[in-house]
Amino acid sequence: MFCFGYLYLLFFPFVGFFYSLFGLWKNPLKWRRYLPLFVYFLLIGAYAWEPPSYQINFDLIRYIPEIEKYGGLSLQEAFSKYNDILYARDFLFWIFGSLKIPHMVPAVTTATVYAISFYITCDTAERYNKENYIGFLLLFRQQNQRGVPL
Repeated sequence: MFCFGYLYLLFFPFVGFFYSLFGLWKNPLKWRRYLPLFVYFLLIGAYAWEPPSYQINFDLIRYIPEIEKYGGLSLQEAFSKYNDILYARDFLFWIFGSLKIPHMVPAVTTATVYAISFYITCDTAERYNKENYIGFLLLFRQQNQRGVPL
């Protein structure tokens, strides 16, 4: 029954988001159960987000036109395009460009950064026996004056 519940939440990430928030808020001791659904919702949200314009130059959309250019190249051309040693980047750009899913790069980046950040936050709260604050910490992270999370 538990597996069917998780499958339902994977196909409906918005419901999974509220389920994970409710679980983190009501039962923070089991944060390892709820945190993957929270990060999965961020992945789906970042993948589905359509920027208002590609003229804006910030990290989440800066590489999308470049990834689309990689889609028409062979693998050898992709590695030799910039003559730098960023082979992992070139390979990922070539894969996502060839599959015609350039929005996957910002989605994977967002999910990875927040998964690491939330894991460290939850693990530190558990280490210092402050699990009751996990829901608060994830929702209301401290920000500096410019609104950037610390």
